[in-house]
Amino acid sequence: MAKKKKNSVSEEQELEKAYSDLTGYDITNKKRKGKAGPLIAGLCALVLLGAGCMVGYPHLEHLWTPETTPPTDGPTAPPHTDPNTIRPGLMAAGVDLGGMTAEEAMDALRRATNETYTRQDMVITVGDQEYTLSPANTGACLDVEEAVADMLTYRGQSNEFYLIPYLELDTQWIQEKLGQIAQEYTQELVQHTVELPGEAPDLENATQETPCQTMTVTLGTAAQMLDADQLYRDVLAAFDSNQFRITVQPEITAQPDPLDLEALYTQYCVAPADAAMDMTTFEVSPEVIGYDFDMEQALSLLETAEPGQTLELPFRITFPEITADALSSLLFRDELGYVRTRHTNDYNRTNNLRLACKSINGLVLYPGDVFSYNGTLGKRTEEKGYLPAGAYSGGQTVQTVGGGICQVSSTLYYAALEADLEIVYRAPHGYTVSYVPLGMDATVDWGLVDFQFRNNSKYPIRLEAWVSNGYVYVTIIGTDEKDYYIEMENEILETMEYKTIYQELPADNEEGYKDGDVITSGYTGYRVRTYKCKYDKETGRLISREYEAYSYYYTRDEIVAKIIPEPTEPTEPPTEPPTEPPTEPPTEPPTEPPTEPPTEPPTNPPTEPPTEPPTEPPTEPPTEPPTEPPTEPPTEPPSEPPTEPPTVPDEEEEPQ
Repeated sequence: MAKKKKNSVSEEQELEKAYSDLTGYDITNKKRKGKAGPLIAGLCALVLLGAGCMVGYPHLEHLWTPETTPPTDGPTAPPHTDPNTIRPGLMAAGVDLGGMTAEEAMDALRRATNETYTRQDMVITVGDQEYTLSPANTGACLDVEEAVADMLTYRGQSNEFYLIPYLELDTQWIQEKLGQIAQEYTQELVQHTVELPGEAPDLENATQETPCQTMTVTLGTAAQMLDADQLYRDVLAAFDSNQFRITVQPEITAQPDPLDLEALYTQYCVAPADAAMDMTTFEVSPEVIGYDFDMEQALSLLETAEPGQTLELPFRITFPEITADALSSLLFRDELGYVRTRHTNDYNRTNNLRLACKSINGLVLYPGDVFSYNGTLGKRTEEKGYLPAGAYSGGQTVQTVGGGICQVSSTLYYAALEADLEIVYRAPHGYTVSYVPLGMDATVDWGLVDFQFRNNSKYPIRLEAWVSNGYVYVTIIGTDEKDYYIEMENEILETMEYKTIYQELPADNEEGYKDGDVITSGYTGYRVRTYKCKYDKETGRLISREYEAYSYYYTRDEIVAKIIPEPTEPTEPPTEPPTEPPTEPPTEPPTEPPTEPPTEPPTNPPTEPPTEPPTEPPTEPPTEPPTEPPTEPPTEPPSEPPTEPPTVPDEEEEPQ
């Protein structure tokens, strides 16, 4: 049998003395008998594992393990005076031999060990692997007779009697075998490795069929070791306690750095990105085609992978959901409001309409921008091409440079209402106009009256305006995100009919009026409320009816020319009576001619039409009807007209 290499003389003597002091067992005597063999050092180490420091051998602390620690915390065993029996409570090989005679103890110990040391394999489990040490290789054989003999004289502190000094073992073979096992579980630290062979595709021209690369990730392994010396001590302790199965785990000394998939994604991948719109400038940044691996799949593979395993992560082309073309198409894609109004066939007025439409056509308003009609057109002058056309002034219709452009502002106002834009300022005409419904007009006058509205939507809007085939067209283009559409309604609160007044004129009047000609057209006055009605786009159901504006239109009496015939000159009376009297006398005597012809016609017609409208507006602002209509009340109180305006406001508009 191969023998264990002996310790140095000084170290071995030190171990022997410590063992004898602790157990009362004379190792030197056993050595002289030549039966302790190569296990003396191992025996001493095992016994002294828990008591090394206590007896002055601190260098043995590293041998301490729970499996080999003898109990030393109890009271010292009482002196045993019977030399023919074993001390009460003494255990060996898991058998209580206390109080037994030598024969009884040998019989009990043989029954406990006959089927173990020489017949049972020592099984060592490391992780999920098992290794066996067979008795044929270990040479395990217990000297029962000598062990029992020493038990009779045992005076040690521990109640556990160690059998290692009485076991014959091939320690050299055992140590070599355990060294091989330990080597299998000792490895250096290996970090993760990542490879991405091949070339990345051209993403600008990529399609779903474009070939892609595959990333390989080889997981690292931890640095670990299995202490062969400790394993040897564990095996000796198992033999000593008559146990033949032990489990050990290698010690992890270092782990590979964590595999950061997010960092890999950032380093190797291009994430898809939707096109984006700057909501301040409304510039559209292009989309980004992605090139990446499936992160969710990678995490799932990593969760179940073993150290050292290689994972394959195929790359793919990923397309964004929103492209620049699609996002750009959101801008100016919808018709928010559209109105057309018929205009008269007057060259100057039509010219002014075209110039006004040209000024606002193509104008873009960003969210929050306020449109000003006067601010956009500027002052209407002949230098800009505007021509004289009919407009209100002092309650009369006069020729004004730029006359008629209120039709464009009114058409735009109507379209802005349909687009559900916020009206900042609007004023109605003094008299009604025919090209839009009552309450849907908006008058302007340079320096005095403006029309303004705000783009209160989330997207920019564009105004489109033109004149064609006898109509003024206004369209507001933007992005419609509403689930409703707008229809406008008006409510006539009061109607004030005009009167017809006849103005007598001579037949040779300077204006050339003939009898029955209209000198001043009449206008019926109205008090009107308008409402904005919202309807569900899908069902057509009325969602709400909200008050929008109040309009007051003045009454202007109609003045009609009444021509007074010229007076005839009287004729000379006959110088001679008629030769024959009339056959019948006249029923009435002839009237006497006037001695002097009248110098003036019977009535004095005015030489000029009145500057003020014949019919004055009510001295007090009209009041609301006594009962409100069954619709929703106005969100704001109507702005009533002045109690007694001095004149009808001037407007750049002629009634149509």
